[in-house]
Amino acid sequence: MKKRTVIVIVAIIIIIFVAFVPRFLFLQSPESSNVYIIENDIKNSEYVEETRDEFGVIKAFPKLQFKNPIFLTHPNDESNLIFVASQTGIVEYFSNDEDVSSSEIFLNVQEKVFFGGEMGLLGFVFDPDYRNNGYFYISYTDLSHNSVISRFASDPTTREVDHKSELKILEIMQPYSNHNGGHIMFGSDGYLYIGLGDGGAAGDPENNGQNGKTLLGSILRIDVSKISHDKKYSIPSDNPFIENQNVRDEIWAYGLRNPWRFSLDIKTDMIIAGDVGQNNYEEIDFIEKGKNYGWNKMEGNNCYPSSIVNCEDYSFQLPVLEYSHNLGCSITGGYVYRGQQLKDLQGLYVFTDFCNGEIWAVDIYSDDPSFYTIAKGIQQISSFGLDQNNELFMLSFDGYVYKIIQNNK
Repeated sequence: MKKRTVIVIVAIIIIIFVAFVPRFLFLQSPESSNVYIIENDIKNSEYVEETRDEFGVIKAFPKLQFKNPIFLTHPNDESNLIFVASQTGIVEYFSNDEDVSSSEIFLNVQEKVFFGGEMGLLGFVFDPDYRNNGYFYISYTDLSHNSVISRFASDPTTREVDHKSELKILEIMQPYSNHNGGHIMFGSDGYLYIGLGDGGAAGDPENNGQNGKTLLGSILRIDVSKISHDKKYSIPSDNPFIENQNVRDEIWAYGLRNPWRFSLDIKTDMIIAGDVGQNNYEEIDFIEKGKNYGWNKMEGNNCYPSSIVNCEDYSFQLPVLEYSHNLGCSITGGYVYRGQQLKDLQGLYVFTDFCNGEIWAVDIYSDDPSFYTIAKGIQQISSFGLDQNNELFMLSFDGYVYKIIQNNK
C-alpha cells in the first residue's frame, strides 16, 4: 500500500513539473530561450510614432532556411556572396540572388560549440585583409561553457577552410550560462571589437559590469595583427585604460549588461550598440572610448534596482534611447542604413526587439529621438547584417533571412 502511494505521489509530481516548470523557465528570462514567441498587443508609447505603411518585409532568399541564424555578412571581395552564421556552429555561403536554392558549408565547428539557450556560435567576421590572408574570426561558447575568440585560415579563392588552423586568441571564463554577448566586428581602425555580457544570472550578482578587472560586461578592442610576448594579440596604444591599474587594458568601454549586437555607422564612424536590459528597459548606446554605461547601477536612464537613489551621482554615460518592456523584452541592435534601395530610410538606425515582431527606425543622432514602426510580424529577429552594397538584411529564428522593401517605389 505504501509503495503504491509513493508511486502515485511521484506521478503527480512529474505531471506538475512537466505542466508548469518549463513554462516558468520559459517566461522568467525570455532572452535566454532560443525558441519562443510572445504574443502581445503592443501599444505605441511616447517613444513610438505611428506605423509607416510605405515599407514592407519579404523573405530575401525564400528557398533557403537555416537553424538559428545569428549573423549575416560578406567577405568584401566583390564576389557578391553572402555568409550566414548559425548558432549551432555552422557557417554557410551562397550567391546574393533571391532565386538561390542551395548553400555551401564554409565552416563546421559543431564539435567545439556548446549550443543551447544563449550559448553557441555567436559571432563571425572576416579579416579586413581577407582577400590576401584568408583569415576570419569567430566567437563561440566552448564545451566548458566559456567564451572563445578564434581565428581560422581559409583559401579566399576556393573558400576552403583549414579546420585545423584554429588559433584561440582569447578565452574568457563565464560564471553562468547567459549574457554571453559574443558579437565581434572590425572597426575602421582595423582593430577587433568584442562584446561581452556581464556573465549572466539576474542583476549581475558578481558585479562584473562595474568591475574593470574582469573583461565581462564590456566591449573590448584588441589588435589581432600583432602578437605580444604573453598574448596572441596586442593592445592598441590608444586604448583608454592602459595606465589604469583598476581596469583591463583590453577594455574600450564597460558597464554593459549584454551588448548582443552592435555596429559601425560607416559615415560617422560611430559604434552603436543595443544593450539588452534586465526587468524594465532596453537601451541603445553610442559606444565611446573609456565610457562607463552604468550597469549594474542603472538600467537605461533609471537607477537599478529602482529602490536605489542618487545613481545620477555617478559619471555614467546614459543611453541615447531607451524603451520600456511595454514594447518588448530583448533589443536586437541593428544598423544605420547607408544602402541605396531604401531612400526613405537613408541615415536612420534600424533595429528591433526579439520578442514583439516590430521593426523600428529612428534618427539616432537627433537631440530628441523617437522611433516609428516600419514593419510588423517577424518574430524572433536575432540579428541584422549587410551585403557588399550595404543593403540591410534581418535574420529570424524561424530560419529565414528577410529584407525591408519600399512599397510603390
